[in-house]
Amino acid sequence: MGWEHLNEYVLLEIFVYLIPDDIKKCACVCRWWNTVSRDSILWKSKIKQLFNKSEVKCLPPDMPSWRCDYERISRSGMTRLKFSKNIHDQGVTHAAFSGDGTVLATCGNDSRVCIWQLTNDSTHNQPELILEEDFSRFNWSRAVYVAFNKKKTSLLVLGVLKANIAGTRRGEIVILSVENEDMGTIKSRIFTRPHETGGCWFNDNYVISSEYDWLTRGISVNKLWMNKVNFTDDSCATLACMRQLYRMYNSASSSIGNIMVCNVPRQNKYTYRKYIESPETDVVLAAQIYLGENHCLHLIQVPVADNVPSLPQGTDMRTIRYIWDGYYVIDWDENPSESREIEKVCISYAKEYHEDRRKDFANGVDDSNEWLWEDEFDNEGTSEEDWEYFINNDNPNQQDEEEEIILDNEIKEQILNEEDKLMLFTTGRKTYMPHQLGIKLMTRVKFKQHLDVDKSIAEFVREGNQRREEERRRLENQREINVPPYHDYSQVYPMFDIVDVIFDFQGYIVGYGVSRDSRYVYVHLKPWPRGYRIPDVLDPPPAAIQPQIVVIDLAQMKVVGGSDPVQRIFTAPENIIGSSVQVTHEHVLTTAGDYGLVIDRHHGEEVCRVEHTDILICAGDPHSPSCIITGGEDGVMNIWKH
Repeated sequence: MGWEHLNEYVLLEIFVYLIPDDIKKCACVCRWWNTVSRDSILWKSKIKQLFNKSEVKCLPPDMPSWRCDYERISRSGMTRLKFSKNIHDQGVTHAAFSGDGTVLATCGNDSRVCIWQLTNDSTHNQPELILEEDFSRFNWSRAVYVAFNKKKTSLLVLGVLKANIAGTRRGEIVILSVENEDMGTIKSRIFTRPHETGGCWFNDNYVISSEYDWLTRGISVNKLWMNKVNFTDDSCATLACMRQLYRMYNSASSSIGNIMVCNVPRQNKYTYRKYIESPETDVVLAAQIYLGENHCLHLIQVPVADNVPSLPQGTDMRTIRYIWDGYYVIDWDENPSESREIEKVCISYAKEYHEDRRKDFANGVDDSNEWLWEDEFDNEGTSEEDWEYFINNDNPNQQDEEEEIILDNEIKEQILNEEDKLMLFTTGRKTYMPHQLGIKLMTRVKFKQHLDVDKSIAEFVREGNQRREEERRRLENQREINVPPYHDYSQVYPMFDIVDVIFDFQGYIVGYGVSRDSRYVYVHLKPWPRGYRIPDVLDPPPAAIQPQIVVIDLAQMKVVGGSDPVQRIFTAPENIIGSSVQVTHEHVLTTAGDYGLVIDRHHGEEVCRVEHTDILICAGDPHSPSCIITGGEDGVMNIWKH
């Protein structure tokens, strides 16, 4: 019997020991070998070998075979350095791709912003610098965040202002035009405080910013503002440019941070405000008591991972902080190794995660479908009168780029979102450092068309200042002023906007990212020691050095997956550096130690890590799963490809 007549099972037993390149060569021998070389059992075993696992659960919903899935995973090995250049003198702090993946923006500690044109042409792989702006002229100490709007017409840049007595922790948002004819034109400048809160796009024409005030010791308020960002010089003087959006209560000397807006998932099964808006009085009363105790309508405690140890008795934050190198090894007596090598990330999913993704793919609502991109550019016409403040007479094509906004003529207000959105942010209640993920429902946000001004703007402002001065003098003459009991949230919560859901973690949130279909949130944590008692909100607990990933399903508001690395070494929280998290259709990209990590979303396994000393950012092209960029404190931007 010749080789061409070998039994299928015998051939499979032989092919299992071959590397993929040799299997491809065997497939060219004859039709029979070609058929056997495509067998799902063979390629499933290769994936098991690749991940060093005894079992893989199922195929990704958009993969027809295990062979195709193996090829997809192989393309994720982005270890070829295609481009490396020092672009920011004092470090790259953030980078972002445009929605179509053709433009890249970077910013750095030198207060500069660079915009790069990307191309997939094999003869020209070098990104082309098309815009460079230095914002140190605005008294910036550094630029920390960049983000394109969906239509790629504008770029949001967040910078930190140089500290002074009056402007501590203050930042500024600049909106740059990235359209060809207006490239680099500044559309808006918006002050925001604190800069940790950041800023984000609400839609293509509106940006959310923050103001911050102390109410009493340890208690503050974040006043979030909605800002129009594309006025023209010939706009009407009475057109409204901003409105207060929310007042958010902060305890434990904390503030909300890293705000982000996404759509409510199309697969949503969670009922918001079910009890607080119930027709039954007793149910509403119980919901109000729960709100006063937990600062939200639904508090979800995320359990501590199994491999997080507790500190030995007598060891506290002071002990760790004053160790010679600032790192405390839990099991030094049994294992005197002090290796800080980052473990390989492995996310374990609940069974329903894969079932839900398969159903979403079958129903055409997952993040692999084109509706995600079609919706971003789907506009319906609006009348010219409704858009007078957006229209530039010198640019007749501008009207074609505007979004649909519903106008309520009775109250003269625009409704910015007909469909509900979610605002995500980090906060803290046990300590001032972020350890909670807050979620707030944004329903039919309204924005006034015109200010209620029946006189000149100058006279209107002058009268307003006069009224405030009279009120200040009146209060000065009062001997007793009734101050609300801000420390007791249950008595003052009607003065603030309600948070719908809070996920409470036993660790610091160093970054999080949302999938393109707005269904899954991947949270990057640095856990606390198990059972650690926090003595004071200003004395936060130590943090583990190994990254932990937690996966949250926003459609059901529950944890559906997470990693559980072995935690041996803890350090002071001031040594923890924030990490970017980006979620694409296939991957989760984040940073840990001196590495950029690429994690396969379906299998939950780390498929690639690229080394970059003192890395701060790892970002991927949303349309090319085989291209990522990294940047760090050395100021170098690296582009890696398969």
